[in-house]
Amino acid sequence: MSNNDELSYWLPAVHFHERHDATMSAASPAHIIAALKSFDIQQDPVVRTLMSLRQLPQRLLTKSPPDFTLSRFTELETTADSSTQGLIGRFWQPDMGLESIADVQAWQNFHAADCARLILKNRVIARPEGNYQVITETFIYCPTQRIYRKMQLYWLFIRIASGWIRKRTLKQVARSLHNN
Repeated sequence: MSNNDELSYWLPAVHFHERHDATMSAASPAHIIAALKSFDIQQDPVVRTLMSLRQLPQRLLTKSPPDFTLSRFTELETTADSSTQGLIGRFWQPDMGLESIADVQAWQNFHAADCARLILKNRVIARPEGNYQVITETFIYCPTQRIYRKMQLYWLFIRIASGWIRKRTLKQVARSLHNN
């Protein structure tokens, strides 16, 4: 299945897209995928600060919102050289309006006109030099024009920070793989 075919399986269309990549060394693509999936973004002080700023509106409304980690995503598919995770919510709201989606079947069956769908896709490609190109991409689908407009405004505000978080994550994962 090509990357586009696979993506259309999870999302009917893509309205927002972000891509970052890095070169990494590891024993295998599976080691890189495992490191990406287990990485705790809260361990990076810059990312923790950015996420705290993102959660500030929610902190003003509630005592202590849960930290935003990869555990909030639904595991959709993992192979030896890729992983696909999904998130459904109202990302522009102070609490992000995240829906609890238990598994792939729940993801496929969940339809709400007031929620955007986000796919986080990680791919590992072997390079002739013996290392790997690691690509992380975010794809977002908005089911209505109203949700698209809300997401567009939110995307304008968070895109730079989101990209910085992804770049730092790739850098930290590469460092951890190098040190092991």
